[in-house]
Amino acid sequence: MTRKLDALIEKHIYNLADNEFVVSGEGKGLRYSADIAAAWRVVEKLWQTHKLSIAVWHVQPGQVGAFVKETIAGDFVGFTCDASELTVKPTAPLAICIAALRAVGVSQAEIYAAIKQEVGV
Repeated sequence: MTRKLDALIEKHIYNLADNEFVVSGEGKGLRYSADIAAAWRVVEKLWQTHKLSIAVWHVQPGQVGAFVKETIAGDFVGFTCDASELTVKPTAPLAICIAALRAVGVSQAEIYAAIKQEVGV
């Protein structure tokens, strides 16, 4: 959705500097917030680096929910969240990216500033 949000993913999930170039196809230049394949890389990276899992589901037409939780050996039994942990957005990639950024400590204000600058929300 937004390049500024994608840049936050590169910085906080992949730990890439603004001028860092990655040849592996992981990191720089992907449209995490718009492309589900790229967003899924964020899900996998969050598991690799933080052992955090993201639950994603269709809430209703035009709304996708996502939240992040620690899991024990991939156990999703009792995998619940409260409203403060939940991210609901129009697309799965956007919901995944925002939930992932919140999980690694990026403030909601910084996330929404990145979105607002590009889409004028």
